[in-house]
Formats: sequence, C-alpha cells, structure tokens
Amino acid sequence: MGRAGKILVFLTLSAFFLLGVETLRFFHWLYELNLIFFVVVFAVFLWFSGAYLFVPLLSILLMPSFPGPKLRAAEETAQRARAQEERILRRRLKLLGPVVGEEIPTDLDALRSHYENRLPGVRAEAEGVRRKRVREVFYATALSQNGFVDALVILASALRLSREIFSLYGGRPGPRDLWNIGKHVYFSILVGGSEISEYIIEELVNTFARGLPFVDKAAGSLADGAVNGMLLIRVSLITEKYCSLTLLDDSKSLYPSHGELYAVFSRYSRDYV
Repeated sequence: MGRAGKILVFLTLSAFFLLGVETLRFFHWLYELNLIFFVVVFAVFLWFSGAYLFVPLLSILLMPSFPGPKLRAAEETAQRARAQEERILRRRLKLLGPVVGEEIPTDLDALRSHYENRLPGVRAEAEGVRRKRVREVFYATALSQNGFVDALVILASALRLSREIFSLYGGRPGPRDLWNIGKHVYFSILVGGSEISEYIIEELVNTFARGLPFVDKAAGSLADGAVNGMLLIRVSLITEKYCSLTLLDDSKSLYPSHGELYAVFSRYSRDYV
C-alpha cells in the first residue's frame, strides 16, 4: 500500500472513530436523561433503520440493471465501440419504457438521438426530486447538531434519492457501478457525520462571527446544513451521470466540478431564504 493509501485508511479510521464517539455519546445522553425515553428512542431508531435504510437498499438491489457508462479504450476499433454503445442504448431505452406512437430506431445515430431526446424529461423530474431531498437534509442536519443523527439523515436521504433516480431511469447500474456510487455515499457519511466538518465550520464561524450573540450558533448550524446538502447533491449528480452517460473518453466526466456543485446549491438555496 502506497503513502496515499495509508493516509486514506488513517483518515477513514479516524472518521469512523469520531462517528462512533458521537453515536455512543448520543445514546449515553439519552440513557442518563431517562431510561424510558432511551428505550423509546432506540425503538424509533430500529424502525427508522428498517423503513428508511434497509427497505430502500433492498428495493435498489432488486431493480433491473443496465450497463453503466464505459470508458472508450484507445485501441478499441470503431466498429466495436459502436456495437457497445448500441447495446447500452437499447437496454437503457427498454428500461425507460416505450413512448406511445414511437418506435426504437435501428440506426445507431438515430438511436443515439432518440435516447438524447428522452433524457431532458427524466432529468427535469430528477431535478425536482433532488431539490426536495436536499432541502430535507439541509433543515434536518442544521437543526440536529449531532454527528450520529447527521450520518443517519445523510444515509437515508442518499438511499431514497438514489432509489428515486434509478426508478426514473427504469433501473440501476450494474454491481461495479453501484459499488462506486456507494463509496461516494460512504464518503458523504464520514464527512457529514464525523466532527471533522463541524470543527472546520466552527473555526470559520468563530473567526468571522465571534462575539455576536446567537449569530455564531445560527451561522454554524446553517453552514453545517449547507455542507451536508452539497454532499447529497454531489452523490445524486454522480448517480445520475452513471444512469445517463454511455461511452466516456475520461472517467472525470462522471464527477461534478466544484463550479457545478456550487451552481446547483445556489439555485436550491433560494428555497431556504
């Protein structure tokens, strides 16, 4: 394992440790507060885990799959690339469902055009779903101020949003692509649920709002919600790119730029003010 890998493992273990501490601290606080209240909250936690974590995950795994985007190999012949793209497009269009009065073209150029014409409507619906889920995460994590609760909210919202996006596209990518999406969900949970992001946010807020009554707390809460909202936006954009793109010249095409993330969140933030 190289130096970068060791650093990543160290950061992952550190984030897991901080998230574990937050979890134990949360349940210990409940136990000290009231035993009955602790039992009730723990029962709600089990119900929440089943309804909002395991059920969405199971429904995603049971969805029909389609070929995810493929990197175009440098030595790949044009004929082979066209055959691969045609196979991806036909499977995607089949899962999207037929349009009344339209037939699936046989020519690849027409097939590609037909597929591109179907995407704007699907993307518009995905935009509406994403806006709704990001708003929920923003408010929930801004109010919770607890790493364990934040992690649960981010995970539940990411699973629900991914399931809704997959449903709009008629299915999910294959196991390897689904695993790659899962890694980004995992990264979002670590960042949003641990105290790493909270510490950075608190330092920034203390620098610019120190001494202002209640302003520092309110600004910190809003900043925490904004960070978690942007993490969910990133996961959802990656998920949608895995569902819509076909052949890639570069894997970087799958990941939104910082400018794209900021533009999307700026557009959504009008709902919060």
